Amino acid sequence: TGGKMNIIKTVMALWNLNKGLPINGRMVIKEGVDVLTVFSKSIKDGEISAIEKALIVNEIRQFSNSAIKMLEEITIPKETPKGKKNVKP
Repeated sequence: TGGKMNIIKTVMALWNLNKGLPINGRMVIKEGVDVLTVFSKSIKDGEISAIEKALIVNEIRQFSNSAIKMLEEITIPKETPKGKKNVKP
């Protein structure tokens, strides 16, 4: 029963993370979950085969590409330095 509760907690946490995120944010979360899933399946037996290593690397690349794309799409507003007022010459 403890394992079932952990799964439910994980699903609820992922649901809350995805809720309200733009599509690119949801993709980053999805790819991150894919990395964790492949990694945890791969290390269950205490060893990682070459095929499993390749799968993990592929998932990390997909996560990385997704995260970079999301960050590149973010518009950072220009900030006015604090304490400075727009003074007309």
